[in-house]
Amino acid sequence: MREGRTLFLGLAAMVLVAICLLTACSGDSSNASKEAANTPQTAPVTADHSGDTTEKRTTAAETTMVGTDASCNTSKEESTAKERPVAKEARLIRLTHMGGAVQPVFSPDGKKIAFINFTGGLKIRYGEATEQGSPELYVMNSDGTNVTCIADVGAWGEPYSFSPDGSKIAYSVADSRGNYEIYVVSAAGTNQHRLTNKMDFSAAGPSWSPDGTKIAFGATIAGGRSGNGEIGIMNSDGTNPTNLTNTPPKTYEENPSFSPDGSKITYDDSVKMYVMNSDGTNRTLIPGPAWGQHPRFSPNGNQIAFEGGVGSSSGSYVMNSDGTNPVQVGDDWSSSLGGAVFFPKRARIAISRHTQGGTDRIYAVNTDGTHQSKLTNNDSASDSFPAISPDGKQMAFVRRSYDPSGKFVSEIYLLRLKAGDSFT
Repeated sequence: MREGRTLFLGLAAMVLVAICLLTACSGDSSNASKEAANTPQTAPVTADHSGDTTEKRTTAAETTMVGTDASCNTSKEESTAKERPVAKEARLIRLTHMGGAVQPVFSPDGKKIAFINFTGGLKIRYGEATEQGSPELYVMNSDGTNVTCIADVGAWGEPYSFSPDGSKIAYSVADSRGNYEIYVVSAAGTNQHRLTNKMDFSAAGPSWSPDGTKIAFGATIAGGRSGNGEIGIMNSDGTNPTNLTNTPPKTYEENPSFSPDGSKITYDDSVKMYVMNSDGTNRTLIPGPAWGQHPRFSPNGNQIAFEGGVGSSSGSYVMNSDGTNPVQVGDDWSSSLGGAVFFPKRARIAISRHTQGGTDRIYAVNTDGTHQSKLTNNDSASDSFPAISPDGKQMAFVRRSYDPSGKFVSEIYLLRLKAGDSFT
């Protein structure tokens, strides 16, 4: 009997060991196959001192999960997301994986990036990339995490802006009458409300005053572009809207921008540029350029960047705030690629230029046109719409290229700048 029990226990133990081994092996095989199937590839970037930032493939073991892929839900208060891998400590990081991301803007503290995404992505028509679907406003952390769709924008090309404290975003939406109205929404996507609601004009292009108490905007009086376009201002809660310019008929003024101290506003009438006190007094024509649009002050208020023409040349320019010494810093392509963007605390700008190879590159250049350095360099992609972080250490931009499946996409990238990038 003792021998029989011993034999039985020995056989039972062998059976248990066999079952355990089979279960473990099966589990490992299943997990390995799942990991192999679910391991996405990424493209971190290597860069040398010349500013070369070309993408190279890597393995999953070299990556950390930071990027996200987001889509809006009906409430517009949050997004669904799945993680994407990005190279740890890479100099260049792809922040979005959405297909139609454009127009990045940093929050005042540099911790957030807002951008527009087109729900239908991009499509090549007659050799040009055109946006498809509806534009929607997103906010994400500057490392690409927590992507949130906060509003339907309804229009492409109209500027939007963070409030000085970074808690809100003002933007424009076309209503059922075809008029634009200005809305404000929290950076988290809550408390969306309309600031303007007039039957006789459209309001677009909101610009916050540096203290956050006022919003300037372009107001198109009844009749659209055939009517008057004037510069208005209101309290940041939408109260007390006031016409600042009261210009003659058939004048179309737009693109207001505050000086850093909030005392002045610069704007254009599609041909000439002006500066005035923020209460509308002392309106002065900025002399010099043959024509100019989209003027904006430098961080110290001493210079103005604009898109326009001087003599027979056109493109992106920088001039003194009194209109003297206009210097061309970008060709005529640059005007449609985001224009000139100032670095903080330096007489330096970032700008996208069209190359002979047919792609676009972003450069850093002094505001007097000297000491140009290349920031991006990818022969299979076009880079545009640079945005510089408030501390000057990072640059967000738009990269358009064909993905591995052959689809043409537009995504937001982040470049971690070195001292040699922006200051040499």
